Amino acid sequence: MVEHCDVVVVGGGLIGATLVHALHGAPLRTAWVERRPVAELPDDPRSTALAQVSARLLQDLGLWDAISDDACAIETVKVSQQGHFGSVTLSASDMGVPALGYVVPNRALASALAASVVARSDVLDLSPDALASLSEDDDGVLLTLESGRQIRASLVVAADGGQSRVRDCAGVALGREVAFDQHAVVAEITGAGWPPHVAWERFCPYGPLALLPLDRNRLSVVYTVPDAALERVVALDDAAFMQEVGERSGLTHHFVSVTPRQAFPLVAVSAESAWQGRIVLIGNAVRTLHPVAGQGFNLALRDCLTLAELLRELGPDADPAAPHVAAQYRRRRGADQRRTAFATEGLARLFRGESTVLGHLRGAGLLLTDRFAPARRTLARQFMGLGGRLPLVKSPD
Repeated sequence: MVEHCDVVVVGGGLIGATLVHALHGAPLRTAWVERRPVAELPDDPRSTALAQVSARLLQDLGLWDAISDDACAIETVKVSQQGHFGSVTLSASDMGVPALGYVVPNRALASALAASVVARSDVLDLSPDALASLSEDDDGVLLTLESGRQIRASLVVAADGGQSRVRDCAGVALGREVAFDQHAVVAEITGAGWPPHVAWERFCPYGPLALLPLDRNRLSVVYTVPDAALERVVALDDAAFMQEVGERSGLTHHFVSVTPRQAFPLVAVSAESAWQGRIVLIGNAVRTLHPVAGQGFNLALRDCLTLAELLRELGPDADPAAPHVAAQYRRRRGADQRRTAFATEGLARLFRGESTVLGHLRGAGLLLTDRFAPARRTLARQFMGLGGRLPLVKSPD
């Protein structure tokens, strides 16, 4: 028997779960397909740097109270490059806000979202299951799951990550793929003596190093290394790894212990189309960004909540995949997507390489930005997620 619904969200990561949460109360029957049981949290050691705007959006969604105890405010961001003069300091006080953003462990976000979705009686939870195939016609999409279960929907949302099964089955081509030949090595360092609520973005010759505050005694480390150096870095013992990160950052004497490291390949990928027929792609299914400046999740959240805003505006019998809905989505999100992707990739390339001349030019740019208040505040606004239209968010409760 084929089941029917209006919207099927495929993928239960942070962005897919956020969309399901945001659609509660909308005049749509929503189903969710995820390979893991909803209550089974992913083993994700990473943390997310939430822009100030993202924290506000999560608060509007009614999720902030569940994660605020695990969130660490970023009051200052220090940007510099190893081996050269010049730095920029962004501060919340300069912007007249309590924080530029917050660092939240991904497990805390996933836990809050899982609790929300489990409590929703209006969501058809199809987990644990996964997409096997789909076929689209003028009236809808027929999804066949690995269990053999079939669902027919008006709109399918692909939130199933960079290796999206929906994207492949729907034949959405990748429009662009940029390999950075780098990996991000992720860990948590424990220590003492550094100033609280400070995030460091340190540009090193082969890639950026980010140190993000988790609390007074812990930092989340995202250490970008070239592929050729990955085996060496992963093989370092704890003391040697902390020494290397310390030498890159200038904080060596503060480090005491470090968690096991995990490595993630870095590639910038974008689909040829975010909305094709009755298929819309969000999160890593539509694009992945270099982690420099931590914009990936924040951009995906704005995409996700704009989609939720448009779907909530529909009448009870409206088609969620109607051409005018797709056109509005592109109009509302296009500029922010292009601007953020361009800035992120540009930073990753600009601060790569050991050229002395280029290093001095970059240093001069950092120094001028720091001294020129309008430029410094423009950079801070970008970090905070400001600068474009924000989705109107309504708490499901």
